Amino acid sequence: MTAEVSEHYFRNMSSDTRRTSDVQALRDARSMRALAHPVRLQVLEILRDEGAMTATEMGERIGESPANTAFHLRTLAKYGFVEEAGPAKGRSRPWRSVPGALLVREEELSGETRRAAATMVSALRAALFRQIERWSSERASYPTRWQAVGFEIEFRGNLTEAEVGWRALLNDATSEGFRTVQAQAEHGLGNTLDRRGETVEGVPHLWRAYELYEDESARLRALSDLGLSLLAIGQVAAAEQALNEVVRRESVADNLANAKIELMNCASFRRDRVSFERWRERALDHGGEAAPNIRTDYHLKAGVGLARFENFGRAEHELRRALEIASTHDLHEFVFRIERLISGLRECVTPDDLEAPVPEPRDATEALREVSASLAALGG
Repeated sequence: MTAEVSEHYFRNMSSDTRRTSDVQALRDARSMRALAHPVRLQVLEILRDEGAMTATEMGERIGESPANTAFHLRTLAKYGFVEEAGPAKGRSRPWRSVPGALLVREEELSGETRRAAATMVSALRAALFRQIERWSSERASYPTRWQAVGFEIEFRGNLTEAEVGWRALLNDATSEGFRTVQAQAEHGLGNTLDRRGETVEGVPHLWRAYELYEDESARLRALSDLGLSLLAIGQVAAAEQALNEVVRRESVADNLANAKIELMNCASFRRDRVSFERWRERALDHGGEAAPNIRTDYHLKAGVGLARFENFGRAEHELRRALEIASTHDLHEFVFRIERLISGLRECVTPDDLEAPVPEPRDATEALREVSASLAALGG
């Protein structure tokens, strides 16, 4: 595993987000071997998720005897992973996890310590993967307001480092059979490649994410991102198939609005005025409730569409409305893009000249054809 991915796994083991400055750097082989034990790792996970417990309470929770559980708690305390939590309950003392993140940098280790770190990282990785898989399987049983909260994996650093991290995570999740984590890795890798300007290479990863996800909302997020990527490389028909499927199945208002806005954009890209006007009317069925970024995007793409149909006066009106919303809400990336488009209109430059699609390389057309065929079958 790379150091970046190792650091990510350890930081995700921390449940105390209020004390992110508290980092325990692990460099001792004995402490790493102690934490890699499956029972101790399970104990630490439960203490971080559920709070302080006595050895008896923990033993009942994990199916171990109080004596055996007490031994594991004392071992974790010896190496600074847990500590006593207040006065004893009768003859039993409560234990809690030590707050803060665990950190290991394998590139700084060698010999036995490095081997112990690899073992510990493998154990922690499997534990994190199990948490994600468990949340995915139990998600529907939680109250609606909690279902939108889950495990979202992210990598810090630049896009090159993010790509390395996603590929390492994908390899680990695939080899160990964690389907939900594999789906998240495919999704993250596809979006990272898109942001790097390698959209064609990212498209198959987004489709695989859609196939792997079991949660419907996650599947539709992947399908929506796939539609955007396909449109960016000029694959308009396939993009419309993906986005129409999102509209057909989506129930979250913001996600539904985003898909309709992109379908409006697809229609103007094809110079289909009838479809453009239909989606323009439907895109913000509850426009007053839409978030500022969605309203900005709507007026931006309405303006782009009108310019494609050479209605430059109305196009500029829509773009200025988009600029007003973006400026009011500090949406700086939108502001820069809209100002560029307005300037182009004054110089009689079309939006497609300013924002040309990425050319499709010949060696990637087979992968794109496979994705397009799968989308066609999905719609059928």
